[in-house]
Amino acid sequence: MKTKNINKFNDLPQRQKKYAKTKIALLHALLKELEKKSLSEIMIKELAYITEVSEPTFFNYFDSKNDMLVYFIQLWSIDMNALAQSSELKCHSYILTIKDVFKQSSLQIVNHPQIILEIIAFQAQGLTLSSLFFGTSLLILRKSKEDYPLYLEAQLNQLFKGLTC
Repeated sequence: MKTKNINKFNDLPQRQKKYAKTKIALLHALLKELEKKSLSEIMIKELAYITEVSEPTFFNYFDSKNDMLVYFIQLWSIDMNALAQSSELKCHSYILTIKDVFKQSSLQIVNHPQIILEIIAFQAQGLTLSSLFFGTSLLILRKSKEDYPLYLEAQLNQLFKGLTC
């Protein structure tokens, strides 16, 4: 499946490939800066500099830093959809698929805790995400990276106790 997607990417016109690479590079610059600062402290000028594009060029890709949060969520959604489809092709049970989605989602939270906090703050302003996501994310962020795998497994086992497919 990955090879198929790479071939599709390689078949794109050069302009579209460059656009996608630059958009991802801007997101990676944001993730790197979020390790040191909050979203409000990060200047678009800094992200443009890190990515080696001009500040006006940034606005060809995103209207604001908040749009970058939405883009992160969109990419995460694509990853989770691909994971679910892959699980379905392997004939995994629905419960196993849901567990995999929970695990992958929580790894995103552990690997990028600051962006998750920024997303929660951003979404809280519009109250568009479920409280389950907020609560789960905050619980995960309270665990250390070392404790996290055991904690997650215990939570998933408790959640799916007695269910079979």
